[in-house]
Amino acid sequence: MVFATKYDKASDNTTTTTPSTVAPTTITTPTTTNSTSSSTSSNSSTGTVSNNNTPVTPTPVVPTATETVTVNATANGNVLSSGSVTIPVGSTALDALYALARQNGLNVTVSGSGSSAYVTGINGYSAGKSGTDTGWLCYVSGNFIQVSLGAYVLKNGDTVSMEYNK
Repeated sequence: MVFATKYDKASDNTTTTTPSTVAPTTITTPTTTNSTSSSTSSNSSTGTVSNNNTPVTPTPVVPTATETVTVNATANGNVLSSGSVTIPVGSTALDALYALARQNGLNVTVSGSGSSAYVTGINGYSAGKSGTDTGWLCYVSGNFIQVSLGAYVLKNGDTVSMEYNK
């Protein structure tokens, strides 16, 4: 609903009226319209009607394609965290690890980014130098990956296993 407020400066009286001719329009994304003139004010936080009582054109929301993968982190035979995460299509193994960290409260540290990203620690288990087969090793669907987690693009249904190797 849009409320029109009329302010009579001479008498200091304010009255609020509700127009009966406004037909709300369903909107897929909220918008805010604020407009004032000498006799009316319109504030529509739902985005259903503009300040001149005409419907607002909705902005369509385009859904992002997603996929679900499973991520496990184990250290010295103990499962630190495990779960399914939903990530955008085209995400990397590192994106999936970060999603699990957000979901389950893991502390993940990484040096570098993209194709040079290297997991230096998960929940206090620190990695050795890059390329030494110590620290955090990554397997995707049972296969050791030969590239950085930040460069390995996942497919729907993959399983990312992070294993601490000291």
